[in-house]
Amino acid sequence: MEPTQVEGEETTIDICTLPNWSALYLEATQNGAMSSEKIFDSSPFPISHELNKKISLWCGDISAVNAHVIVHPTNETLSDANEISIRIFNRAGPGLQKELLSIKSCRTGDCVLTDGFGLPSRYVIHTVGPRWNTKYESAAETALHSCYRKALEIVRERRFPSVAFPLVHSCKKGFPVDRGAHIAIRTVRRFLERYGDSIEMCILVMESCEEHRIYEVILPLYFPRSQKEELQASYLLPKDIGDAMGEPFIQDRCIRIQDNPQHF
Repeated sequence: MEPTQVEGEETTIDICTLPNWSALYLEATQNGAMSSEKIFDSSPFPISHELNKKISLWCGDISAVNAHVIVHPTNETLSDANEISIRIFNRAGPGLQKELLSIKSCRTGDCVLTDGFGLPSRYVIHTVGPRWNTKYESAAETALHSCYRKALEIVRERRFPSVAFPLVHSCKKGFPVDRGAHIAIRTVRRFLERYGDSIEMCILVMESCEEHRIYEVILPLYFPRSQKEELQASYLLPKDIGDAMGEPFIQDRCIRIQDNPQHF
C-alpha cells in the first residue's frame, strides 16, 4: 500500500488502499497454541465474512488517514500533548484548538465531535480514556468501553461511512495494551453485529509494531476468518466477554441487582 501524496502537500492515506481483515488472513501463520481448558463450547463470536470486510488493521499516523472521521484520545480539558494529539493539531491547524477551547471539557468515557479543519478526515471525535488503577479495574474497563461505544454511536447517528481508531487506552495512563485491546475489539464487534449496515469501514490504527502485533493476536478471537481461528477463540477468549454490547460485567453491580431486582 502506497500513500498518496501531491508535491508540496503532506502524505494522505487513502482508506480504499488498506486491506480489510479478511484479506490479511494467511493459513500458514495461524499456529497459536491452545490451552487445555476450553472456555466456551463454541465461540461467542462466529465467523462473519461480512463483518471482517469492514475491519482494517494498519500501523501508521492516524492524522494522515482520510476516514470520514478519526478518533482522538485526549484529556478532560481537551488539551493533551501526547504524540497523536500533536500530529493532529499540527495538521488540522489553529481552527481545531479554537473549537476545542469553546467546548472546554469532556468527561472520562465521553466523546465530543468537531470539524477536521486541515486534516484529511472531515471530522474528529475527541474522547477521554481512563487511567488504569488496579483498585478500580472494573471502572477503568467500563470507561474504556464507553469511549469506543459512544464514538461508534456518533458515527452511526451522523451516518459517517468510515471511522479510524487509534489506541484510546494509553500506556501513559498505565492501561495494559492487551487488556484494553480485548475491550476495544469486543466493543467494535458487538456494535457492528447490531449496526454494521450503517458503517462501511472501521480502521484500527496502531502507532507501533508492538501494538500491531498485539492486535494481530487478539483480533482473530473476535473476528475469526477461518474455522481454525474460531475454534482457537473458544480456548483463548477471556471468561468475561461482557454483555450484549461488549460492556464488561461489574460483579458488585450484578450482586446488587440480584438482591434487589427493582433497583437499576
